[in-house]
Amino acid sequence: MEITENLFVVIRHRNHLGIMSANSLVESGGVYSYDFTTSAAQTYGGINAVNELIPGTWGMIAADGNSDGMIDNLDLNSIWAP
Repeated sequence: MEITENLFVVIRHRNHLGIMSANSLVESGGVYSYDFTTSAAQTYGGINAVNELIPGTWGMIAADGNSDGMIDNLDLNSIWAP
């Protein structure tokens, strides 16, 4: 199957806000890869979509305990505090 459109990566995790790649993937030797960790600019939404885990390494925003797409008091009071 030949891919003729741009591909973007979307990652969803039950306890994190979802993210999408800011750029389309590039194929190399039949493999598509993408590194979200190198910069906030790698993620659609940039600094608003990821946290800097340690200097120079970026990751998904955690704490969406009830998986509703928002981190708020509902997560704290119904999931994390008990």
